[in-house]
Amino acid sequence: MDVYATHLPVLNFLRENLPSINKVFEFGCGYNSTPLFLQICDHLTMVEMQSEEWYDKISKEFKRDYRNWDAILALGPDKGIEIFKGLKHDFDIVFVDGHGDTRWKCVNEAFKKSSVIVAHDFETSSYQWYRIEKPDNWVLKINKRLSPWTAVFYNQELNLDGVEYAD
Repeated sequence: MDVYATHLPVLNFLRENLPSINKVFEFGCGYNSTPLFLQICDHLTMVEMQSEEWYDKISKEFKRDYRNWDAILALGPDKGIEIFKGLKHDFDIVFVDGHGDTRWKCVNEAFKKSSVIVAHDFETSSYQWYRIEKPDNWVLKINKRLSPWTAVFYNQELNLDGVEYAD
């Protein structure tokens, strides 16, 4: 499997097991996650934090076919997080695959606005995942079947027991 798509089995598991997926926030964008979210949710807010060229490529690719999203360019490690913090509504899923220096910060902020957080490249120690401050009432499952790993944090009120085994 393409290393840029190892999160897809987990996202498809969530698609089949969550009661509804209306709003999604995506830190980072790509040819695998972005079109999937555009197909399964009512509205996607995506912020690209690393590359204007990549943002142009992805937004041009999907803007013509989908109208249910806001594509935002916010270069740098913290600008996307500030945009996220400023939004007044919650999200069904927050997907973290953005700037490498602040992925852990994205997860910490997402605990406040979502009941499901998915983080890609979870085995990459330079992303400082150890700095995540998981609330006590949250569960962490890591899908290690495919590398890079995909982690799922969810509020324990959800029943997502099979998530770490999603293929």
